[in-house]
Amino acid sequence: MKFRAKLTIAMVLLLSLTYGIGGSLMIAQSFSASIDRERDAAVQTYRMVVDVLDLLGDNASPGTAANTVALVLHKLSSGGSSTAARASLPFPHIVSL
Repeated sequence: MKFRAKLTIAMVLLLSLTYGIGGSLMIAQSFSASIDRERDAAVQTYRMVVDVLDLLGDNASPGTAANTVALVLHKLSSGGSSTAARASLPFPHIVSL
């Protein structure tokens, strides 16, 4: 085998190895970032559910499910200290107490 062919094969192998390692590192980094992003979204959703359940627990007068939902939506639209209370309703005129 000629030297030129050996050099070409060695360069192709080195280039393939370099791209393989670089691609693997990029995939691992992207996966890690995606997992972190999904974990943050899950924590935010969990906190929102906990805040909504806290709002439901604040309802002192037991009533029908519709009244409870209307009261929660009203509390959410009026604002408050919790993260769920800062959510804006798309149709605030529908909620009436």
